[in-house]
Amino acid sequence: MRILVCIKQVPETSDVPLDEKNYTLRRDKAQLTINPADCAALEHAMQLKERCGAHVTVLTMGRPQAQTMLREVAARGADRLVLVTDPAYAGSDTLATADILYAAAEHIGGFDLILMGRRAIDGETGHVGPQLSVLLDASCVTNVIDVGTIREGRIVCTRLLEQSQMVLEAPLPALLTVCGGANALRPPSITGLRRAAGIEIETLTNADLKLPAERIGLNGSATRVRRVRKSVAGKRLCVRYDDTDAGIKAVIGCVREDCLHPAAAAAHQPEKMLTQLDGRIWVFASEEDIISIRTAKELIGAVKSMGASPHAVLFGTQDAARALLNAGAQHIYLFETAGPAAERDCAQALCELAISRRPEAVLFPATIRGRSIAPQCAAILRTGLTADCTELLLQEDGLLVQTRPAFGGTLLAEIVCEKTRPQLASVRPGVFLPINTENEANGGVIERLPFKSAQPGTQLALPGGAGMLCDAQTVVAGGKGIGSREGFVLLERLASLLGGVTAATRSAVDNGFAEYSRQVGQTGVTLRPRVYIAFGISGAVQHIAGIKDSGRIVAVNTDPKAPLFDYADIGIVAPWHEVASRMIRELDRLGSSGSVI
Repeated sequence: MRILVCIKQVPETSDVPLDEKNYTLRRDKAQLTINPADCAALEHAMQLKERCGAHVTVLTMGRPQAQTMLREVAARGADRLVLVTDPAYAGSDTLATADILYAAAEHIGGFDLILMGRRAIDGETGHVGPQLSVLLDASCVTNVIDVGTIREGRIVCTRLLEQSQMVLEAPLPALLTVCGGANALRPPSITGLRRAAGIEIETLTNADLKLPAERIGLNGSATRVRRVRKSVAGKRLCVRYDDTDAGIKAVIGCVREDCLHPAAAAAHQPEKMLTQLDGRIWVFASEEDIISIRTAKELIGAVKSMGASPHAVLFGTQDAARALLNAGAQHIYLFETAGPAAERDCAQALCELAISRRPEAVLFPATIRGRSIAPQCAAILRTGLTADCTELLLQEDGLLVQTRPAFGGTLLAEIVCEKTRPQLASVRPGVFLPINTENEANGGVIERLPFKSAQPGTQLALPGGAGMLCDAQTVVAGGKGIGSREGFVLLERLASLLGGVTAATRSAVDNGFAEYSRQVGQTGVTLRPRVYIAFGISGAVQHIAGIKDSGRIVAVNTDPKAPLFDYADIGIVAPWHEVASRMIRELDRLGSSGSVI
């Protein structure tokens, strides 16, 4: 059993200098650490090594200084260390990076299993794993929380979706991307430290891998950052309270005054364009959960706001197809399925259709399945893909200008795909609002296309989920500062009294305090509740991107300089546990259980 683990060095903070010419991070000026999700992948590899005697190779692509990180990895039990480094690789986008890793994996030798983190915290795309799986012709499972047993040439693993878990078997060779926080990386042992000192680090450059210049670096990347600008949207005038009792009174009053902000701020809508691109802008949809269909409707509305008539590619049923027609789609390419289909099959079918029908762009909901299928399509079509877009502008010449948070979320990057077609982009749920087409006559067409795919696994429902979160009018959210899963139990009690639901930041989810279905922000869902109450959340821009359009925002934090206070209407400078507990006592005293809103 041969296992390859791909790891990456990432900046320890988001305060990293920017190369003003190429809009890339100055990693030579940053303190670097192992990407957290890669640590979880590495620990799974070590556990498989103990269970079945696997040989583990660790591969990283980066600067020569990454050798220090590889030594740390060797002390945990890795058998072979490989560093891929070459100045020519600098600035590679995700597809070019996947090409480099593929060439390195082929150079080293064949592998039965490839493990890597779900996504890196400096880029947050999650593209490289699915793209690499296509190049390696390996089955792909993303968002894995448990790597189980290997039997009869297949690996059993558990995957986390927005509102369910899925236990499935994937044929080997397989590539799995692992959620951060899925497990903790073991500390180095004394024996491991001694052993690590004697392991040779193999270094590969482009002289070894022999990749053509048009496939690597900035010049070989399908996507290009056209410009960046500061992210300043959503700032508010915050009324701060050092008196906890006064602050709690203000918050409860804010929740009770449900007419104060009957609706959240309007979502951004794309600018108008000429209708000469009618039918050439596609929206992908998969009927595996309510979030995908809901987001597809939002994207159909976004395309209509540009002045064009959208087409949709749907993996689902005729009922779902009619729902997309009612949302404004002009034409539905329907691949009928009775449930979630294998994602590689979906990607292959979509790509074959795109090659024959030649769309200008394809927009994907940034759901778990969408984040897996979109990069696989990009690898098959050899085209550019931008993740987690918050703004879209389609120019008259068909160029899609895609804006997403970047460089730790402090900036917004405008990204374009000038060299290849179709242009691919994923958009988080809730970024756009669907257009009301109730009174419009819709002469749309459903075109049924042949499709066969095996069911990927057994799906197990989870309580609540992202669907409930998107619909909630009152949200109580916790960050890493909550400190434990038990802390979230207290927040759930408070949310229940307020008639709302709980949410979490990415760091809280990665630390296992809350389920991924509760994650809000750049890599989660976008919310527009009437009231959003944030406990122990500092306010990274990635999180703010998902909440800035809330009616009222409340921030509770002990740090008076926490960035979230700049985006809040009410701030309480106090320990989160104290404020939450006293709010619960006050609501109990008022007899407000279930009736505050």
